[in-house]
Amino acid sequence: MKTMKTSALIKTGFALSIGSILATLIFLAIGLGIFIAGFVMWAREKKAASPNKTVQVVGIVLMALGCLVGLGVAAPILMAAIGDML
Repeated sequence: MKTMKTSALIKTGFALSIGSILATLIFLAIGLGIFIAGFVMWAREKKAASPNKTVQVVGIVLMALGCLVGLGVAAPILMAAIGDML
């Protein structure tokens, strides 16, 4: 039975940790990008003289999707936006 050397285990551990950190950062970046697009959409329609509710709802849906993909980073802002809609 072959056993792995300690140096090989350390290299594998570093590779796995760096890969998981990079994957998390990529998800955060994509999620925040989607969230910001939805927030801009929602904020523009909120400031408009005659706001279009459909565009505001689409903005909130994009914010929710970005919050899900971005690991819940902007959840308080999303909850405040939903509270303003009600």
